Amino acid sequence: MVSEDERRHTRDRRRFARGGRREYDRDGYSPLILVVDEDLQNAARSEAILAALKFAVAPARSATEALAVMRALRPNLVVVCVADPDAFIAEMQHHEVTRSVPALVVTPEIASPESLIQAIRDMLRPRAAV
Repeated sequence: MVSEDERRHTRDRRRFARGGRREYDRDGYSPLILVVDEDLQNAARSEAILAALKFAVAPARSATEALAVMRALRPNLVVVCVADPDAFIAEMQHHEVTRSVPALVVTPEIASPESLIQAIRDMLRPRAAV
């Protein structure tokens, strides 16, 4: 039983949306981001940030592991931070299943968490009809 001190003194707002939704958002939809990073510390940090922002995150520690994960899970986006990203993307293009998945290569320009998150959001947003 809950003591008097632990009870809410205001109404319960958990049932109500708090904004931030867009007209194209779907209920229950979280984009799946595959994070391919050979550095365990960077990968853990990236996964924690993306999970806190309500993205579904799948980790991969190598290009080989990432391709196996991609065949099984079909992610919406792949964030690549490996030694040879060009070889990884070329390998992605060889397989029918992974060819259509967009890849974001982490460069020094988008290495900060804020710029990386913005780049991910830009790639996931539906393109406006021209």
